[in-house]
Amino acid sequence: MEKRLKVKWTEKSLSALQSIYDFYAVKSAAAANRVIDDIIETAESITFPEQYQQDEILPQYRRMIVSHYKILYQVNSNVVYIMNVFDTRQSPMKIIK
Repeated sequence: MEKRLKVKWTEKSLSALQSIYDFYAVKSAAAANRVIDDIIETAESITFPEQYQQDEILPQYRRMIVSHYKILYQVNSNVVYIMNVFDTRQSPMKIIK
């Protein structure tokens, strides 16, 4: 079994998760839970810092794609910091804000 890195979620990324959950929960709590679980499971599966690509818009971060969500992260001292979760159906420039 591969060793996973410790994952810490920033306030911004937790707020994004809550917004995603709220969006889906209007129609279905089960669907909202599935989406959030997929995002969290993918983020917590990182086994080495350079596992995913460098983001093209914010190159200081690496990115994972889950469904149509981009998870931005950076690694510092073997800790993965999830910086943001962004819906890729939006304008890519909104992520800079």
